[in-house]
Amino acid sequence: MMKILAEYMMQCGSPLNNVFAGAVGKTTQKTPASLLPTDVINQPQQALHAMPEVDTERVYTMQAAIRNGELSLDSASLAGAMMDYYRR
Repeated sequence: MMKILAEYMMQCGSPLNNVFAGAVGKTTQKTPASLLPTDVINQPQQALHAMPEVDTERVYTMQAAIRNGELSLDSASLAGAMMDYYRR
């Protein structure tokens, strides 16, 4: 089993990781999930619900890269992948 350090999670920069890092830092021993304090479970859930479903900044960055020719886009391949996805 791999141990995740709170310091590493905080370096990743995600608000949700910061909440998890705080929770990891609070637990010092292995405890069954049913015995964890409620706030340790609720804080990450609240942070997750507060996050947007779509990272609009990333979308705008990718749109600009496509528009500026910095990212090639094979429209036939993309269309094929979309068709394959919806055929499942």
